[in-house]
Amino acid sequence: KFLGAYVLYCICMACFAVYALVLSFFATPQWIQIFCTLLGLLLYGAALIAINIFISALTESQMVAAIAGMGAGILIYMFNRLADSVAFDWLKSIINGVSFENRYNSFTTGVLNIADVVFFLSATALFLFFTIRIFDKKRWG
Repeated sequence: KFLGAYVLYCICMACFAVYALVLSFFATPQWIQIFCTLLGLLLYGAALIAINIFISALTESQMVAAIAGMGAGILIYMFNRLADSVAFDWLKSIINGVSFENRYNSFTTGVLNIADVVFFLSATALFLFFTIRIFDKKRWG
């Protein structure tokens, strides 16, 4: 299920690469920044797809899974705004540490930070592992 959703997501992201190629006929784009942004989008998307598949494994209803997945995506997107409204510095640093947007922003500037790549890959692997554990529990228990 994850692989099918991710391949479809990658095909959709390939359209942005076509835009960059068309742009190269009229200007000289910053290829490093375009490549890093595209890589960041692919990693961000993989993590969100894994989270949504995990949420889908928790419920039997497709409608509940869709609404909860959209809610989780919006919450993840809003982590930076949430961190701004928190009064405690230690909690603010934790929220900023798990903020997907903070990790993604370094990609958009053309900086390929290995810590950010590992963060997205770890989030993807963690939620896929949780999904497998949910299915194992349903099968054996």
